[in-house]
Amino acid sequence: MRMLALHLAVLAGIAALQFVLPAYHHTNAARILVLATYAIGFNIAFGYTGLLSLGHALFFAGGMYATGLLIDQGGWQPWAALLAGPVAGGVLAAGVGLLALRTAGPAFMIVTLMFAQAFHLAILYWGRFTGGDEGFTLSGAARRIGPFDLADPTTRYGAAFLLFAAAMLGCLALVRSRTGRVLIAVRENEERTRMLGYDTFRAKLLALALSGLLSGAAGATYGLMFGYVGGSFAAIQYSILPLIWVLLGGAGTVLGPLLGTALLFYPDRLGLFRHHGVAVRGGGGADPPRPLRAARAPGSSARLRPPEPAMSLLEARGLVRHFGGLRAIDGVDFDLAAGEIHALIGPNGAGKSTLVGLLSGRIPAQAGTIRFDGRDITRLPAHARVGCGIAYAFQITSVFPRLTTFDNVALAVQRTGARDLAAATEAALARVGLSGEAGQLAGTLSYGHQRLLEIAMGLALAPRLLILDEPTQGLASGEIESFMTLVRSLVPEVTVLLIEHNMEVVMDLAQRITVLNAGRVLARGTPAEIQADRAVQAAYLGG
Repeated sequence: MRMLALHLAVLAGIAALQFVLPAYHHTNAARILVLATYAIGFNIAFGYTGLLSLGHALFFAGGMYATGLLIDQGGWQPWAALLAGPVAGGVLAAGVGLLALRTAGPAFMIVTLMFAQAFHLAILYWGRFTGGDEGFTLSGAARRIGPFDLADPTTRYGAAFLLFAAAMLGCLALVRSRTGRVLIAVRENEERTRMLGYDTFRAKLLALALSGLLSGAAGATYGLMFGYVGGSFAAIQYSILPLIWVLLGGAGTVLGPLLGTALLFYPDRLGLFRHHGVAVRGGGGADPPRPLRAARAPGSSARLRPPEPAMSLLEARGLVRHFGGLRAIDGVDFDLAAGEIHALIGPNGAGKSTLVGLLSGRIPAQAGTIRFDGRDITRLPAHARVGCGIAYAFQITSVFPRLTTFDNVALAVQRTGARDLAAATEAALARVGLSGEAGQLAGTLSYGHQRLLEIAMGLALAPRLLILDEPTQGLASGEIESFMTLVRSLVPEVTVLLIEHNMEVVMDLAQRITVLNAGRVLARGTPAEIQADRAVQAAYLGG
């Protein structure tokens, strides 16, 4: 509520400026508000989702040209043509995203820039219709929407204010929503987001489309308000400028675009960025949903009974994965019974991490099949396997460092569709003993607590199979005891696949063990059988 009250107060102040500023400032203030809307759109893609696009001029100019051409050559009413601007920006962004998002890093930037440059060249080539680089002007009648004349500075200010207010409040609602939490998670740690069951491609496509929609709305409004549509708006500088604006003010804040625009606009009057300038306010973090307190709940320390025959939950047959000449996994058959703790061990380089990557979907299999609960999941991507009931805790700690502990777990909880997000999140934190750290940034937790947070995220997915990759690494002896108690409390409701180098933990926890060596299964059996196996002693235990 405090955050909403702050933003409403800012909007009230902006509305009041119309009665305070001299009339000749109304046009400049309107320009600031429209360009700040453009910056908000760019900020959704870059500041909140981590997508560095160099093609946003396409979306801004696309919205401007869609509106301008529909009025100038299509005979549309200005109000109808104005609605076409955001539609054009959103559609263009989605189309570009379908191709560009299949790349990453510099390649993504280059592809988006390529599309923007192609659009600019098309404007120049079809100059008979577009006016070329000089563009075209809109008549006074074309700038009237009902009784409102956008050529009037006061009306122009009101229209710009309404556009900016809608964009700012919409952005605030987005980043504080469950969808916004996912977008921020993609920015912070895309691989971890994927392993929580989210289709990160779709999330990034949504962010880019929303960004394009706002950019197109700003471009359409700008052209209609100032009566000019020109090819210069599609030039590369209008893709670079939003990046400068956002970096100057700080990515990932709601009020930043307005602040940066106001700070840069009047220097523009001196000729630095003539007539156009937008930026975002300082601070590198986002405005994530506010965390709630969590309560601590005791775990169970009951010992497990000897394993009994159980139905197979996961079956892998003939799995193969080679990396060049290295046969990391070479024809592995693997079975996991429902409701057991199964350990996977082997010397360094045996293929344990690769096998787990194949089972979880992080690494595609080159041959073989994987069935989970009777369903063939061999070709399913990692996020879809999470939906089937497989959760994975990374070998190297992978959390969202700039989100709170609460929000880290809430990302997993909301994937399950839980109605009471706060209660389910609190329960998962309590189960691993992190209730007291709910409001702490995950990046500030100790390494051991980050490992526990990883496990909490896995448990919050309500999985049928929980894969724990080196979970006791970095834990103190007391934390290891608590961890073992926690794992015992999970079965038989949850099946646990444990990859662990600590042999005391393995022999104490595991009901069955599979030993890998050189990409192949060396032995299978109970802890006692594995300890007595001479091949295992020679290859792994040193006996």
